[in-house]
Amino acid sequence: MLWIVFDGTSNAQDRHPYQTPQSIALASSLQARFQSGNENLPLPDLIQHWSVAYSVQVWLDRRIPSDASVSMSETWSTVGDSIAKASEQLEADVATIDGVVMIVPEGLAQHLETAYWSLAVSAIPRNWLRVEDKVFSWEDGAVSTDVLRAFNSRFPLADFQAEQFEYDVWGGTHRSKTTPTVVAINLLGNFDSKPVFDGNRVSVEPIQRDANPERVLWEYRDEITRLG
Repeated sequence: MLWIVFDGTSNAQDRHPYQTPQSIALASSLQARFQSGNENLPLPDLIQHWSVAYSVQVWLDRRIPSDASVSMSETWSTVGDSIAKASEQLEADVATIDGVVMIVPEGLAQHLETAYWSLAVSAIPRNWLRVEDKVFSWEDGAVSTDVLRAFNSRFPLADFQAEQFEYDVWGGTHRSKTTPTVVAINLLGNFDSKPVFDGNRVSVEPIQRDANPERVLWEYRDEITRLG
């Protein structure tokens, strides 16, 4: 079962890509002190802990084993540190994209962050950058190509063909309080692809993993304090 709901409260993103409320809130959460002991924890339980205790949405790339176990340490100081150290154990990278953390294969994070930046500063239709209460969800056993078709039916991607992507069976998930752009980056990133906007349409482009995209660094000053 797949569904897309766009009837919730939404806010257009007409500001610096890193200064959206969700980006600032995530930066604040990642700075919070992480409480843990020296124990092994299944990765799904740790992701749930980040979500419930610290309000951090963590999305896992399909190639990262969801049944992995993570050895936690009392030396993990902040939530951001815990995510980085856990990802190292998984031989994965961390991408932070508009209020969402993505754990992805090594070498992919910078490409996904740059893809988001390029879309956020473009003239992409504003509905791609609105935060929705409910965006996208699927149940256990969903087929990857069906998930991609369902997304494409609401946010068309030029020259899109689901068959160009690998057939895969996914566990259930719920993408909420985020933007269609972030969902698209997450879905396509699973297949080393990304959404791009050429001034007229949004299309799909392969990610060149051997390329070194320019990374935009951003340092928060008083935004976190002002957001509360």
